[in-house]
Amino acid sequence: MFKFIVLHDDASAQQLSTVGNTIDFAQRSRVADIDATDQLSKWFALGAKYAIRTGDLKPTQTAGDWFASEAQLWILRADLLFPKAWDAMLELRRLSIRETDDHRLAATASS
Repeated sequence: MFKFIVLHDDASAQQLSTVGNTIDFAQRSRVADIDATDQLSKWFALGAKYAIRTGDLKPTQTAGDWFASEAQLWILRADLLFPKAWDAMLELRRLSIRETDDHRLAATASS
């Protein structure tokens, strides 16, 4: 599956940061993602997703210059499917943000 979204976001006047300050920003983004899952057997499926967000941010809604912003997300997922018994899922995620040179890795498992 492929998806493309164009967004223009402004923070609401009631939105607060974790320390209680008012958040005032503007963001223009284009988000594209591709997602695929392959059922390799009756009991095992493997999936992957890649998404990229490119756009512009500015620190306030009314003033300031726009600056470029980019983030990428990779997801790898495995599903074990045992009908009438149980299912399990393992997912690995990596988020990269270009401007801060920040990379975060996370894993989720469930049954």
